[in-house]
Amino acid sequence: MRKWTALCEEPGNRWEVQLEPGDCIAFDNRRVLHAREGFTLGQGGERWLKGAYCDGDEVRSRWRVLEKKRKAGQL
Repeated sequence: MRKWTALCEEPGNRWEVQLEPGDCIAFDNRRVLHAREGFTLGQGGERWLKGAYCDGDEVRSRWRVLEKKRKAGQL
């Protein structure tokens, strides 16, 4: 567990981003280890974070159908 933690905390293995209001981020939950840092609210603000989950096969299937329709001029 210590080795795993050390690998996760290595700067070269991390990507950090500060999201702004209205930003959206999407990632494959099976391929990305993700977390959030602590935060301090300023002047009565609030933290609002929504999550949604999609089945990968369903998304890929829908993409293929829509791409086929687009190429056929149906979209």
